[in-house]
Amino acid sequence: MRVGIPTPREREPLVTTRAARLVLGNLDVPLDDWVSGYTCQELTIGSPTIREVVNNKPDRWGTDDQTTLWGSRAVTANLICWADGDKGLDDIADLFAPFMVPGARPTLIWTRHSQVGGERSISLRPVEIASPMISIATRSIHLAFVAPDPLVYDIDEQLATAFAGPSWLPGREYNLTYRGPPGDGPSDDAARWDDSAHVWDSHEVDWTGEEAVEVRAADIGRPYSLVWPRVYPPGPGVPTTGRWYPFGGGGPTTGWIENRGAAPVTPQLRIYGPITGPVVAGTYDSGGTWRVTTRLSLVIDPGRWVDIDTEAHTMTRSTDPARPIPTLIDWLATSWPAVPGPGGSTLTLTGGTTDLRTVVEARWRNAYLS
Repeated sequence: MRVGIPTPREREPLVTTRAARLVLGNLDVPLDDWVSGYTCQELTIGSPTIREVVNNKPDRWGTDDQTTLWGSRAVTANLICWADGDKGLDDIADLFAPFMVPGARPTLIWTRHSQVGGERSISLRPVEIASPMISIATRSIHLAFVAPDPLVYDIDEQLATAFAGPSWLPGREYNLTYRGPPGDGPSDDAARWDDSAHVWDSHEVDWTGEEAVEVRAADIGRPYSLVWPRVYPPGPGVPTTGRWYPFGGGGPTTGWIENRGAAPVTPQLRIYGPITGPVVAGTYDSGGTWRVTTRLSLVIDPGRWVDIDTEAHTMTRSTDPARPIPTLIDWLATSWPAVPGPGGSTLTLTGGTTDLRTVVEARWRNAYLS
């Protein structure tokens, strides 16, 4: 035994075991079902092909290589069936027939055999199903697929939000006078402070139109008047210049899109009104910015929204999701996001005629190669 290599007993136990299944609508068929009488001997996720963009240099050795993108990837599964299960051999093959219709787009989901567990998925197009009849006791089934999108994704969707903040300034726009300890109230003689008891002896003062009551020092609170607008000075102590609040008491917020995967992700954006001419933007933690700009003629009413697919470069309204509205995207001022992995990006929303309900949601799933 080599020194420094832990024995199996000393290693941390894995939290999951390998399992896989095919999902299509309401169909959910596992690739391993010992009770029915079959198991998956080999599942190969494959590797993405490389979309080569290569041209020979006409007057020199070598090539001009502008390759930057992946192509599709092949996915195969080899199953073995036995005759003494709950299902017959031909019945087991029929379980996978709906996934092999040319127009079907099933999803393969598998559990990772790792310390952190979790499920990943990939979308597939069927290519071939083969089930040679070799003997009456066993049967092998071969399933072949192509993944048009070569990336593998977390099964769980991630969410980030950013509020635009209201475009109006509500709240108090006047000085607020404090009627408190001697010197700050209407007069020093109006009430008497009892230092020993730490209470106001204010029974003779009609502060509210009713008989006043004793007030504990802890209930008195702020011993100074408020001056609008208020700005906090640096350091502790009583503000002397007043303090300032963001618009609406609920100013704009910044979201964070975090891609924990190994491949770039393009988040799906949903902007809730009211807002006109919304602009969604962000800054990558590795440097660089992105920006999705719409035209000022785009008006999103309260209770309505628009969806922006940053991968397909399309935008649709909630009132007509089947019809894109590309003319309302400012294409010259837009640079589409692709959040690198692992990495992240900020998320902000700006626009006109907003209120406290105006928000953008970014949804994505972390992407991997395997």
